[in-house]
Amino acid sequence: MNDYPMLRVIEKHGGWVATLLSLLPFLAGIWLVFTGAPFWWLLLSVVIAVVIFVFVRSYVELVRVMIDMLLPK
Repeated sequence: MNDYPMLRVIEKHGGWVATLLSLLPFLAGIWLVFTGAPFWWLLLSVVIAVVIFVFVRSYVELVRVMIDMLLPK
């Protein structure tokens, strides 16, 4: 089981990493609006945050399925 340490890291910490990575563009959008950017940048940052969350979360789920099916327990 120690042959694939990164798979274990992704399996264990993938959920909160996906959330953190999706919060970054949202917080950047808030910061940009407060510094004078148009409001639609905030809306765009929300869309980007959702897309990032879906992609990263699906990757984590694929890794979990792969670990469950292919690696011995």
